[in-house]
Amino acid sequence: MPIQHTSELYSFLLIAQSLTRFLLLFDEGHFPDFPMSLVQTRTPVALFQILIRVLQAQCDDGSWGSCEETAYALLALVSLSSLPFISIMIPTIQAAVESGRRFLSETAGDMHDTNDTNDKACIWVGKVNYRIPPVSYAYVLAALHATCGPLRGYPSTTGEIDRVIFVPIQKVNASLRVYRKLPIYRDLKDWQLIAYLAEGFLYLPTLLEISTFGREGMTPQHYAENTTFAWTIANSSTKQYSSPELVFFCMSISLIHVSRPCVLGTEPRSMVLFFFAVPLRRIL
Repeated sequence: MPIQHTSELYSFLLIAQSLTRFLLLFDEGHFPDFPMSLVQTRTPVALFQILIRVLQAQCDDGSWGSCEETAYALLALVSLSSLPFISIMIPTIQAAVESGRRFLSETAGDMHDTNDTNDKACIWVGKVNYRIPPVSYAYVLAALHATCGPLRGYPSTTGEIDRVIFVPIQKVNASLRVYRKLPIYRDLKDWQLIAYLAEGFLYLPTLLEISTFGREGMTPQHYAENTTFAWTIANSSTKQYSSPELVFFCMSISLIHVSRPCVLGTEPRSMVLFFFAVPLRRIL
């Protein structure tokens, strides 16, 4: 019987640990015949989405709800911090980890006497929802141990991941200075804009493969970068998340619109708004 759980953080933890391990093995030369699209775009996008969702779900007290769920989030963040394309987010991750660890230390301080975190949330699912005190205690101990020092960061010696997965930190920071001045983004924190920009760059390799530019003097990279950010921020800033597949579809349609408007008729803007914007707004 499969294990069922009510907390998405548990799924995030399992996915983050397994896919991070896969990328680190790829970095060591394993899986040489693995499809490059999965290594270069799909896997890093999935991991970066997990990072954004975990960071944006943190409560003001440093927790993610219960002690056990906070442990899931901390372990996921520690795992993700070992990837090179996550390095731009290390200061934010470190601050979140320290806040979460402080919550665990203060809230679960007497758990050593009972081997229990005393959580009230029943997040495991059977015939009824239930909790498993030893499991909860073990996750909290693991999280406290994993976060007892500074984040280790990227351990690679080969740089294979850097070769195929790249987030240009200088370009992200330059874009941040521009977008930070726009009133529409005034309620977002700097780290959120950085995360949305960085996630957008992970879509670029696959997006540029399908794009065709029919306008003279247009630079594909420039238009693609702005297109990806427009959709990553739309997807994550409201915390109403859509799948990466739908986000990529929206990016593709937008890029086609700005690059080859002739394929959509004499009034491409109105047609795109009519056929795509309203349905997508309802979906997103």
